[in-house]
This record gives sequence, structure tokens and C-alpha cells, in this order.
Amino acid sequence: MNNVRKVLVRADTQINAPGFDALAQIGRWLAKAREADVAVYLLPARTGTSWWAEYAPQANHLRFIRGRLKFGGSTINAPEWSVIFVFRGPA
Repeated sequence: MNNVRKVLVRADTQINAPGFDALAQIGRWLAKAREADVAVYLLPARTGTSWWAEYAPQANHLRFIRGRLKFGGSTINAPEWSVIFVFRGPA
């Protein structure tokens, strides 16, 4: 699966980012979170970033994933811990 992260922005749309080379796009994706009924993001747990400071308080739910993830049959772990953000759109 080539280490692809999937970000749901609407019930019918996904944005696939090739690895975290696209970290600059996270703020743009998070800004679309409220467009979906439910948006779930798997992100690096970078609490010192501007996107974290802006969007973490807006999330309905945050869950830290202890340890570093490994995708598919990879022998290499992700470089850092991860977090799941859950946003619920307007009901």
C-alpha cells in the first residue's frame, strides 16, 4: 500500500497523501473537517505545530496511539507517535 495515509474530508471523498512529505497540507485538510458528517484523521502527534494548536481544541475526540505505527509488511516504524482526530460536522 506504499505507506499511504487516508484523510476523509466528506462522506464521499478521500485525500491520499503520500507519506508525511505533505505535512504542509494538514492544516488545509483539517479545515475541511466540518464539511463531513464525521471526519477521522490519522496524524503525527506533533503537539508543537501551528495546525495542532488550531485544530486539536476543535476536535470532538482525540486518541493518542502509543508507540510508532508500522504499515503493511514494512520493517520500518513511523518516525513518531500518532494521534487520531475525530470531528463531527453539523447535525
